[in-house]
Amino acid sequence: MSDQQVEAGISIVDLPEIVVNLFERAQRPLLPEAGKQVGLFVRYLRRKPARGLAVIYAVDELGRRSADHAHNPHRSVSLTLDEKALEGAHIRFHAGEAQRAALEMQPSGVLRAEALGLSVQAFPADDGLPALAAAIAVGSIALVLTYSRAGWMARSVSGWRYQGS
Repeated sequence: MSDQQVEAGISIVDLPEIVVNLFERAQRPLLPEAGKQVGLFVRYLRRKPARGLAVIYAVDELGRRSADHAHNPHRSVSLTLDEKALEGAHIRFHAGEAQRAALEMQPSGVLRAEALGLSVQAFPADDGLPALAAAIAVGSIALVLTYSRAGWMARSVSGWRYQGS
């Protein structure tokens, strides 16, 4: 963004650059293996009454947009702007404020700029589901598969029951 644009109000179009900048400032690259500049591509956008703006982006290298990557949850980033960050259809803060905002990394992995009313999270970080990352960890999935292969779990009408030797 140019210096003139830094203090001008921002729009939804400016948000991907701000999100990438916030993750860089937090030293949490969105796509560590990227050989090119990272881009964010809108997958979902919704203004929720009394809850603010929610945007989900697919993360990929610029110029390499892949359909496979677009639906990969590990290449997803979400942005939430609280109601206090919005004034009707306008975003209240400026790009310069976003560049200077204090950032807090929450235990769940969510990056929060409280003064702006902005939260960003790269999947699987989620304040609403703090154990999500652990629940989908490769080790957890492997453990479930090990037990299911050994006959530890079987589905019945009454629920899960042991069915092993």
